[in-house]
Amino acid sequence: MIQLKQLEHMRIQLKDIELATENFSSEYCIVSGGFGTVYKTKLDHVDRKYCFATKAANVPEVPKKQNTVAVKRIFDTEDESGEQGFYAEIEMLTSCKHSNILTLLGFCDEGSAMILVYEYALNGSLVDYLQNRNNTTNDSWAQRMKICLQVAKGLSYLHTGEGGRQEIVHRDIKSANILLDENLDAKIGDFGLCKFLDCKNEEHNEHYSRQIAGTKVYMDPQYAKEGKLKKESDVYCLGVVMSEILCGRLAYDTVYNSHNSKGLAPTARWHVENKTVQEFVDPRMKEGITEAILPSIKRLYQNSFDMFSSIAYKCLDETQANRPTMECVIKELEEALPFQILQFQIQFNVAGRMVPKAKLRLNWNRDNCGFNGWFDPPMCLRVVVIIPGLLRNMNELREITDANAIKARRMKFLLGFSWFFFVVYIMMK
Repeated sequence: MIQLKQLEHMRIQLKDIELATENFSSEYCIVSGGFGTVYKTKLDHVDRKYCFATKAANVPEVPKKQNTVAVKRIFDTEDESGEQGFYAEIEMLTSCKHSNILTLLGFCDEGSAMILVYEYALNGSLVDYLQNRNNTTNDSWAQRMKICLQVAKGLSYLHTGEGGRQEIVHRDIKSANILLDENLDAKIGDFGLCKFLDCKNEEHNEHYSRQIAGTKVYMDPQYAKEGKLKKESDVYCLGVVMSEILCGRLAYDTVYNSHNSKGLAPTARWHVENKTVQEFVDPRMKEGITEAILPSIKRLYQNSFDMFSSIAYKCLDETQANRPTMECVIKELEEALPFQILQFQIQFNVAGRMVPKAKLRLNWNRDNCGFNGWFDPPMCLRVVVIIPGLLRNMNELREITDANAIKARRMKFLLGFSWFFFVVYIMMK
């Protein structure tokens, strides 16, 4: 266990926090719940690279900077769960460093105060992202899959003990605890319920607990029933989050929690088993299928939805032993993701239907070639305009996953050859 004296450089005085929040004024409050209250403010804190016990050990004076931060003031509870969660978060977040895990910038434990200072996530939580029905610019199927992949990578890091570090089970993976920064990159937060597993023990991959903790609609049913906590419990929670991303509704939505409903997870599994996934998909995401003029693009969307729902289905198995590891989830998500890098949308301005010799307006999202204007060519020339955008997307594909770099280069070659063929065809005409 990390001693707080090793983290003295991260300790922030209570008077500085009170000054920054005007004595915890409601004007600075961004969210409040049973655990405590979170405030948004500007505050001096240590540089990120020194937010770990080992980093500042030999530095005489740790540099500080001022940034917009999130200040979580934890409530004191009779069962001392608040205090336990406070120290658990400090220990966990100062022992882990990953791009998809929220960074702890400081803390305060003066007197009865229990305050944690985090990096501020500009785009809020995944809950905000899914509930924002007007988010047409940043909301795409490719972006949603990217968020899932990043959460899976963060969990994989927690589940894998590196350098003798204990393996960690989060226990409370849900959309409210997945935060999005200015680039919509996912950060896992709220580690107050996390559990450390002893990686030296051969049976380290499970832990029995009498005190069941977590959020009911996301909770692993086997853990809830038997108290058997494993890394696969986080896998189940991720499966629920993936189902939310697929359907565009939260797990606690009244649609899935009425008397006649079995809940989101069983509903998602039912649709996969009955091959009716398209009925479950968020209508906003299905627009990409209806707006695609080429059958091949429609298949790309449908294949991606099917692959994604299949991964979620495996994660939601009621038996822990049957669920995939987080490494397997990452691998399958990476295989499904490239389909969406090729996505584009063609919308018709003629009463929503194609009319011969009518002018078409091509609207491209930010993942594509950027063309936006009136266009009235033969079909073959339309394809020529489309291909350059797809070629540029191949570069983004390689950035997202090194494992698919070879596949991307092959696809780029094929697209380039197709473009050349159509140009020659037009010249001959």
